[in-house]
Amino acid sequence: MKYCYLALLLLSGTLLPPARGQNRPDSPTEAAALRAPVEACIRSWNEHNYGNLDTYTTADVDWVTNVGMWWRGREAVSQALQAYHQGMFRQTSLRSEDLSVRLTTPLTAVVHQVVFIGPYYPPDGVDQEYNRQGNNQAMITYGLLKQQSRWLISSVQVTDINPAAAAFNPTK
Repeated sequence: MKYCYLALLLLSGTLLPPARGQNRPDSPTEAAALRAPVEACIRSWNEHNYGNLDTYTTADVDWVTNVGMWWRGREAVSQALQAYHQGMFRQTSLRSEDLSVRLTTPLTAVVHQVVFIGPYYPPDGVDQEYNRQGNNQAMITYGLLKQQSRWLISSVQVTDINPAAAAFNPTK
């Protein structure tokens, strides 16, 4: 009887399709299309101008910052990002260091991106000799939706990477 269960288990593993969560883009063209809105977002940061947010986000985009602010909708996200880039981020650069794309369905994807953010000075961008932040890595997770044959960012979650804690990652 136990051999019957084993055979059934092995057979079911060969007949079932792979989990959707493991899918990668089928072609270099599709991979580039999935990276395009993320790359546009990085360009907006480095140009300190989010006037083109409508070209790479959904109208109902959600954005959660590394300090827990939750901005809902493209208008609020654009207003908040632009305000911060006129202040504390006005001279700060952002660099992509690693990127992983995973299709979850034909119309949805998850992108994880490790970035390096240069120094910045909250709250107004002025160096007070005690308020420097940044010069660290962060993980950005994007939810993407395919709408009218284009991939758009529908959600963003930014998490600072704590190097002291990362040194004890049990999976590394």
